[in-house]
Amino acid sequence: MSVNNSGTDPTITVENEKQVVTIGSTSSTTITRPTITVEKEKEIIDEIERHCSYWRKIGNIYIASIIVFGLAAVSTSVLVSIYTGSDERIIKVSTIKIMACISTISLAILTAFNLVTNSNNARNAWKSLNAALMLYAAGSISIQQLIEQYQKGENQFGSFTFTYGSTNDKPATYAQDIVASHAERLQKEAEEQTIKQKEANAISGLRPPDPEKILNGTAISET
Repeated sequence: MSVNNSGTDPTITVENEKQVVTIGSTSSTTITRPTITVEKEKEIIDEIERHCSYWRKIGNIYIASIIVFGLAAVSTSVLVSIYTGSDERIIKVSTIKIMACISTISLAILTAFNLVTNSNNARNAWKSLNAALMLYAAGSISIQQLIEQYQKGENQFGSFTFTYGSTNDKPATYAQDIVASHAERLQKEAEEQTIKQKEANAISGLRPPDPEKILNGTAISET
């Protein structure tokens, strides 16, 4: 074994009976990273802080929208289910239709624009970037790592989607199942009256009235 210390390039040679292995370098290169000036670094930090504040506002807007449309959908659906079929002196049919429309629109907005999913993405992206800014201020991470975290947050938002009317998501179904039109309610009431009349006729031996006459208000008992 011999070591050459005469030159600038050290060479280590290992010899044995079978082979000779030489380990050494003929040249050395130094890779330098491009430096960022203080002014440029401050511009980058200000831009990231601006986006962080913007993401926080977006998350708050999503949360406020979920609360508003969620309360509107639930409250109007409950009111429609309570007052459907009630006397018009208590609540008008037009009012019930308006509440049903509000419920349907609110549910459609919540589901079609994926407000819940987008809200979670915005909040998580903001929390991650805000924590990264704190770590950078504490000197725990570099400016390159902060930029990488910002890029991850941008990707976390995802792309804008609109899913109304898809086969897997039909938000209008719930409100449509709750409320029926005025004609459907009249038909249902006529059928209930017909059943009650049949039960009474089974005792008295009278023929049940025609449901169409019940709808027109001209039902009479026929022998």
